[in-house]
Amino acid sequence: MRVYKFYINALYVAITRAISDIYIIEDRAKHPLIELLGLKNVSDSVTLAHDESSLEEWRQEVHKLELQGKTEQADEIKNTIFGQKQTPWQAIDEEQLAILQNRAFDTAKVDKEARLSLFEYAVVYNHSHIIDRLKALNFKPAHGVDHAKKVIEEKYYSFYGFRNFSKIIADTNTYGIDFRNQFNQTPLMIAGAIGHVPLVQYLVENGANISLVDGIGRNPLQLILFQSYFSHKYAQTKLEELYKLLAPSSISIKVEDRLIKIDNRMMEFFLFNLMAAIFHDKSAEKHFCSQSGFCTEDFLQPLEKFPESVLLTRRKKRGYISSILSKNEVNRDDRYNRKLFLRTSHGRYILNPKLEIKIQDEWCPLYTLVGIKEIIPLRSNGIMNIEKHFDFTEEFEGIRRIQSQQKNNGAKAD
Repeated sequence: MRVYKFYINALYVAITRAISDIYIIEDRAKHPLIELLGLKNVSDSVTLAHDESSLEEWRQEVHKLELQGKTEQADEIKNTIFGQKQTPWQAIDEEQLAILQNRAFDTAKVDKEARLSLFEYAVVYNHSHIIDRLKALNFKPAHGVDHAKKVIEEKYYSFYGFRNFSKIIADTNTYGIDFRNQFNQTPLMIAGAIGHVPLVQYLVENGANISLVDGIGRNPLQLILFQSYFSHKYAQTKLEELYKLLAPSSISIKVEDRLIKIDNRMMEFFLFNLMAAIFHDKSAEKHFCSQSGFCTEDFLQPLEKFPESVLLTRRKKRGYISSILSKNEVNRDDRYNRKLFLRTSHGRYILNPKLEIKIQDEWCPLYTLVGIKEIIPLRSNGIMNIEKHFDFTEEFEGIRRIQSQQKNNGAKAD
């Protein structure tokens, strides 16, 4: 039976998915299956209209398969239809980052290449604690972060700013529409972050996935919100068009085994995505750490320049923002409470540490995506006050041992 499993499955698929006609090709007209199916009209030849799927249709099929989690089938189409190749570099994901840190911080064997790669990654994601450790090892580039930013931009991102983006098209044709660069970013993420509207439009129209996340858990929508929060010019000139292209119709989250769908027209949708977008960089600010999270004041001035089509004027008011934070606070007794936020102190909130978000049919803890273990414990000014809100007992014990070891190594080096 195993021998014929492939053929049985092929027949089943043909019969169940056929739109109009089914043609069975068999050189034995008296085959038992032919008789079993009651087929009497046998023809020596058949004329079929040539119907070939376009590359765009294949891209849509790949996108559909990836959303369904059928990555093997999607990869097969990429390889056979598009002739796509693996990138000649390896993207730095969570696993590779750990390996890279071990190599870079090994004082017994100085690995300059690993230190440079780690430094560039740390600059891209504003991992100040990694940069500080590299400084302590007297890695010269770590003493000139502003200069390094310009070098990295020219080295890895300059061609994304060209009006003619033929190189990006060529790269996506070679490596796939969602290929990752060295820093685990897709072309769509980069195009959105720099505000290249025509390129974003091209990528979206050609099946780029708007739900993928970068090295600190930010999707393309959150990246444009990040840019808009810190740049009034970007908010005024780029956000309106990009928001239309990158905002999904809704997001799905899970809190305490409760599934929640939040429509993109709701303020909760906007506030959740904005807080997720800026959490990592805000955590580098001393007042954010000492005050344990966001307050309404953190949003008032940045949101002034957001276009009306993205955020209505009435939703930019102090009272309205406060009401949304309070209404969706974890411990509030309200049937419509989505438990998005945790109150850490009077008027201060963070996103609920128990919240999970759906990424390509998989549920992921939000703060795992954000890299909370990197953000909280390894800051030079010690453990942030919000640590007590996370159930990371074993992980923090391990991190404290690392911190202690780092201090000891530093003392030995001195």
